[in-house]
Amino acid sequence: MVSMVFACSAWGMLGAKVGDDYVPQRSDYNIRTEVTTRDDDGSIIYDRVITYLTDDRNHTDTLQSEALPLDTADWSRQAFGEIMEQDFNFDGIPDLQIGTGPMNSSGNFTYDVFIWDDYVHRFLHLEDQPPLFDPYVDESQEQIVSTFELDGELEIVRYQWKDGKLVEVSKEIIDDSELTED
Repeated sequence: MVSMVFACSAWGMLGAKVGDDYVPQRSDYNIRTEVTTRDDDGSIIYDRVITYLTDDRNHTDTLQSEALPLDTADWSRQAFGEIMEQDFNFDGIPDLQIGTGPMNSSGNFTYDVFIWDDYVHRFLHLEDQPPLFDPYVDESQEQIVSTFELDGELEIVRYQWKDGKLVEVSKEIIDDSELTED
């Protein structure tokens, strides 16, 4: 298990309410996202993703993520605001990955990560996170794997936790022609 301390962004933190001794647990939250849009010179673009976290006492807090700054009028909302709950830091408690959009026409969807800190009972934004494209958790190696496809090549980057930060431990580039369908 990795012990971590994270700096919190002003928007990326929620937690225990003061005054009634109620301390929310990770399992107390219902989670949903909403993608907001704005008109930018006549174009509709996805601006930000708001994640609503409602606890058992019906108190709602929000986390905010910036959507990728693309002219997304032609993109489907596919992964904008997608919620993935995985144990990102291998402490046995599900964390949040919130989809912030595609990087290019190959997809390469990016995610904003919020780690549940059981000590302070709140989600903390993973500050200074490396670019994570279509990430998945490799539990057997305790690694986060990011995959990026472009121009017939697939880049696979593996990260591990070191001193509370995700650090790149390996990078591999594979030609698409070498990939086989399993």
